[in-house]
Amino acid sequence: TFNAAPDVTVDMLVSEFNLYANSIPGLKLWLNGFDVNGDNLADTTGHFGPGNKVSMWKDRSDAGNHVTQGTDVNMPVWNDPSTQTNGKPTITFTRSSQQALLLNNALGLSGHPSMTVITVAKKTTTGMLMQIGANTGAPGNVISFHPGGGGINYGNGGKNFGGGFPANAVTLGSWRLKNPATYADGQFFQNGAELTGGSIDNGGGTANLPASNNELILGVARNASGALESWFNGNISELLV
Repeated sequence: TFNAAPDVTVDMLVSEFNLYANSIPGLKLWLNGFDVNGDNLADTTGHFGPGNKVSMWKDRSDAGNHVTQGTDVNMPVWNDPSTQTNGKPTITFTRSSQQALLLNNALGLSGHPSMTVITVAKKTTTGMLMQIGANTGAPGNVISFHPGGGGINYGNGGKNFGGGFPANAVTLGSWRLKNPATYADGQFFQNGAELTGGSIDNGGGTANLPASNNELILGVARNASGALESWFNGNISELLV
């Protein structure tokens, strides 16, 4: 004989924790140390030229905002994961060689935009992680993200959170800005915990990123005269905006 089992209804939740180009609405930039050349495969030494130098770090979002460097000595260097303490690939930026990557637009952002920046990085010494805004470096027309104090700097004021990326430690850091906002606003999270200390300079100021003649620079910042300075010294594994 055959006794059929009664009908049963079961709710199931299926989830996947991988990030894709369309996983986050509004994703403007996704730099992934596992896939620098953007072919959706893990990189190896054979994917790079002599010295594992990085001339282009391809954007894995759908926006196509690839960051580049055309001067050989200023190119950062890809590190094989087998050589890293956490077994993850990284891109090393060396201050003495003035290594940086550039993009000749500001991700389509202007004014004082709402923005979240997330990165996994390790600093060796202090220096600017990223700057976005006017390609002249004009105060108030740029937003810079500083791993030293977890700071957000506008060239004529900003907010320091009293802590950021400890030296020589791989750190998950994230900054959040909202619109409308002043220099006194903004948040910084270190390894998931919000830091609320620090200091504020010109707290009533507001940023105004220009809609043209703008850029994003990774590993360096421009001063008010437009000159590059404050080079980052350390490794970046991943960055999202």
